[in-house]
Amino acid sequence: MFFLPIYALYLEQNLFTMTNVALIISIEAISAAVFEIPTGAIADIFGRKKTLISAYMFSLISIIFLYVGGSMLMFVFYAILNSVGRSLASGALTAHSSMTP
Repeated sequence: MFFLPIYALYLEQNLFTMTNVALIISIEAISAAVFEIPTGAIADIFGRKKTLISAYMFSLISIIFLYVGGSMLMFVFYAILNSVGRSLASGALTAHSSMTP
């Protein structure tokens, strides 16, 4: 993640402490690990295209939460939605690539 130092500085500016920044990054990492498990099955059930569209919608909504910011709760929503979006995209790409010979 090339932009992680800039991202951390942005979060510190809006959340006022590095403890809060670490909390947001931790929430993002933990939720990514949790949501990564079922996303391949979701892509198999609903289809790769629908899963990718959903992933990008979650990512777009998360960026809106990041832009609005202002409170810890908004950044928590950003972290969770961003993790869901990345996990859905990863699951869809993994499910598709495992089906090709």
